[in-house]
Amino acid sequence: MSEELIGAPYHNNATTFVSGPPGAGKTTLAVRRLDYLLAQGVPAEQILILVPQRTLALPYYEYLHRADLPPRGVVDVATIGGLARRTVDLFWPLAGEPAGFAHPHRHPHFLSLETAQYYMDRIAEKFLSEGAFDGVRISRARLVSQVIDNLNKAAAVRFPLEEIAPRLQRAWSGESAILRIYDAVQAMALAFRQECLAGNRLDWSLQVEVLQQHLLPLPLLRRYLLSGYRHLIVDNV
Repeated sequence: MSEELIGAPYHNNATTFVSGPPGAGKTTLAVRRLDYLLAQGVPAEQILILVPQRTLALPYYEYLHRADLPPRGVVDVATIGGLARRTVDLFWPLAGEPAGFAHPHRHPHFLSLETAQYYMDRIAEKFLSEGAFDGVRISRARLVSQVIDNLNKAAAVRFPLEEIAPRLQRAWSGESAILRIYDAVQAMALAFRQECLAGNRLDWSLQVEVLQQHLLPLPLLRRYLLSGYRHLIVDNV
């Protein structure tokens, strides 16, 4: 069965989906599929491999850097965040204004996780001083991380930031007094988003949202991606 999957059709938008538990060999199969495509003469630059995080790209890099492989060009291995960042950077003139940035004609500033935490921490200081999180028994650093995580989940699942509190509240089955904390979480997330828009700063969530909502619908962007990439391998969908 694995040989049939490795050699499955790859023309005319053919798609192969493989499901299995962790450790079943899905990534190993995907690496062998990559080897098969290259052996069939598919140009390396036409292949895009998407992984959820950089560590999961290691098997592909190990294969591509193996000493006994002949030169085959460059296979693009990226996370969705990495793809979003470079695409937004390239097409910024088309995205800045419709996405609501205060200075769409100025170059954007892309935030790493660490710099996003820095700016979020400054917002957290104000909320904490006002008592918004009184009674919460987690560290300030953990609070900052949790709010950023909610922003990222909203972008990944594609729901508005205004739904953060209602979604958390619906999932909560404990004391009703804690529900106000979720309102504070949403308010903090919205305050961070407004500061990002005002300062042309893009954290991971904004990079993904701008790509999904303002760039991917553009015919120009779709032509750009599809004219370069003809084959897609997505690890850990």
